[in-house]
Amino acid sequence: MIRSIYVVGLFFIVLFYNSYSQNTSPYSLTLKHESVYAAYTISGLSVIYLLNNKLNTHTEEQISNLNAQDIWKIDRNTVTKYSDKTALLSDYTTAGACAFSIGISSLVSYRTTKGCSMFVKQAGLFAVLWSETVATTMITANIVKLSVQRTRPYVYNSNVPLEKRMEYDGRKSFFSGHTTFAASNTFFAAHVVSQYFPKTWLSYSTWAVAGLLPASVAYMRVDSGRHFPTDVITGYIVGAACGIVIPYLHTLQNKQKATVHMGISPQTISFVVRL
Repeated sequence: MIRSIYVVGLFFIVLFYNSYSQNTSPYSLTLKHESVYAAYTISGLSVIYLLNNKLNTHTEEQISNLNAQDIWKIDRNTVTKYSDKTALLSDYTTAGACAFSIGISSLVSYRTTKGCSMFVKQAGLFAVLWSETVATTMITANIVKLSVQRTRPYVYNSNVPLEKRMEYDGRKSFFSGHTTFAASNTFFAAHVVSQYFPKTWLSYSTWAVAGLLPASVAYMRVDSGRHFPTDVITGYIVGAACGIVIPYLHTLQNKQKATVHMGISPQTISFVVRL
């Protein structure tokens, strides 16, 4: 049901966006292009559903056989960390990154449009870009999580209740979904601002927040015992890449399409490719 709503909603937003006159935004939408993201969302959710059904919890025997010495040295010290309060704080901070992204997009829409209709058009454009960025990011993260099934640090910790260590979530360490989600949101916001207000205090400050906010989430996820350093480093890179690359790809659609021309005359044959 959720997948159907996503596809139908995306279809009507694209049609609504294209129903206006000439687009002056650095970003553009096409039904053909956005269908790729919708297809990835549907197929990705299906894969997640299948992988999740095959996920098994740790048994007591498996937990008792865990050895921290088998972990990479960079990750080894994390197994002694555990804090529910820090984990909860990381939840709130991640939600703050999402609010930051939506707030910045709304601010840009307000500052760059005149009239309600143009504001709605711009907001609709950002809504599509944001949803595609977040969906791609989190679907990718969850597919990797369920495929790798890396044991979380707290499962190694004998001070953590056994019931907690035996939960399904204990096999979803690599890579950090919180860090990935936070980074994709903040870097998305930074990319949007840099397209409309390049080399301004707003652009510089947004990029600063984009770098620091997911880094703080990464620190808290490690400090709470939920992730290893390599989990959050990977999540940060993947999230930042999605937050920048996906909106960037939508700027390429505004550029002149590649054309091929071929000319033949008695004296010459010309072949020109224009990008």
